[in-house]
Amino acid sequence: GHSLSVSDIVVLNDEEKLTAHFVDRMSFVELDNFLNLEEQTLEELAYQVGKRYFAIQTTEEGYDYSFL
Repeated sequence: GHSLSVSDIVVLNDEEKLTAHFVDRMSFVELDNFLNLEEQTLEELAYQVGKRYFAIQTTEEGYDYSFL
């Protein structure tokens, strides 16, 4: 693997449950319901992480993401 950086998303599997966490400057912030999306076509998706936002959009090349 590689070193973790601010804004990485880490998915942990403890054999009972998968959880996703956003890496910020000081810690990991759990992203509730990040992995519980039902099968659907989404053009945009956004999560609030503390005072910041993580957004994903579809593009012709695949996906684009932004941290605000």
